[in-house]
Amino acid sequence: MGYTRRVTLPALAEPLRAAVRRLLVVAMACVVVWELERSESVEGRELKRVLIRPSGRQTSRRRPVTAPALLPGLPVLLAIPDLLEACDGDLRQLRDLAPKAMPFLDTG
Repeated sequence: MGYTRRVTLPALAEPLRAAVRRLLVVAMACVVVWELERSESVEGRELKRVLIRPSGRQTSRRRPVTAPALLPGLPVLLAIPDLLEACDGDLRQLRDLAPKAMPFLDTG
């Protein structure tokens, strides 16, 4: 008889937990974007305008905001407070660091 390797539940538990956590985070982000897309408040309109920019998507006059265009901007927006804290809120330092991150891009 051949040897059959059995995978035990503890061996699968941690990767499964990690996958479930990632799915929950993605689901929460989708709910946030879905609610924001339907928001008509002043804050909602401003947030939509901010989140659309990092996506790089073109919008139409008929439908200027879509969930797929909002979703890429959400992690960018959520990362900004940590970035500002790391640079002590010095926006000039961030502006000076950006070209160094991508030296082959002409930013000037």
